[in-house]
Amino acid sequence: VLANAASYAVQVGRYPTIQVSGMHAGYVGDGYANIVPGSAVAHLNVRLVVGQDPGEVWQSVLAAARAATPRFAKVDGELGETLRAVGLDVDSPPARRAVRTLEAVCGEPAEIFHGPGGLPALEALVASYGEDAIVSVGLANSDARPHGSDENLSLAAISTGLAWSTAFLEQPTS
Repeated sequence: VLANAASYAVQVGRYPTIQVSGMHAGYVGDGYANIVPGSAVAHLNVRLVVGQDPGEVWQSVLAAARAATPRFAKVDGELGETLRAVGLDVDSPPARRAVRTLEAVCGEPAEIFHGPGGLPALEALVASYGEDAIVSVGLANSDARPHGSDENLSLAAISTGLAWSTAFLEQPTS
């Protein structure tokens, strides 16, 4: 978490991140072994932001890892599945209509923030229809903790999502 940032949601949505999502190193059999492992493997998840190229970022990650590695060790890596971040225009007519509808359903001002831009379904929709035709609205309770071991979604958030979806889809698009 960055100091003096607007909010956690802004931090994870507007800045790139790197997460180690898995590691394997050393002895993993029965008993114990007091040794320095001969090799280690880490699986990284690199979250991009709009404008970053997955291949260029991967090369930068490898270069940084190699620069920090002692000369007697070797760093190898391969780029797996990639996904470009998508930026949606929060001032587009569909987005403004989505906000008005949400405020009418909830009876209070909507909070607008840029969430993480790398969602496979969103990337596919933007590629097919263009970013001006897509609206992405996340509705969750404040303690939802997405992707955490204690991820949750309240029934109230589900009800709000259903009410918003119904109202939004029933409106004329003009």
